[in-house]
Amino acid sequence: MSSHTLDLVDLVVEQGHAPRLVVGADILNDAAKWHRWDDVVARAPLIVVGRAGHPLPAGSIATEVTMPEISATRVRDLLARGASDVTGLVPGAVLRYIAEHTLYSP
Repeated sequence: MSSHTLDLVDLVVEQGHAPRLVVGADILNDAAKWHRWDDVVARAPLIVVGRAGHPLPAGSIATEVTMPEISATRVRDLLARGASDVTGLVPGAVLRYIAEHTLYSP
């Protein structure tokens, strides 16, 4: 079974909510890789947050919020390459879950 953002958005909509999706500006370049991106955005309009090295797209609402220079992709890559210490990049509970389920192992 695969899981996609659209599945979660549809579930939230079915429960009577009107979700918004908060994303870092860095993922916008990879939006085409997302499963049915246009449907995700249609059901959960974006709130785009600044990310170092990635300017906000035209028309975005300026915000004081800037996401840290930590990305899930970077953490997965580090763990997949056998990095032993990603402390400070993700909470301890997340690291324990990853270890217990042997996720992203080399």
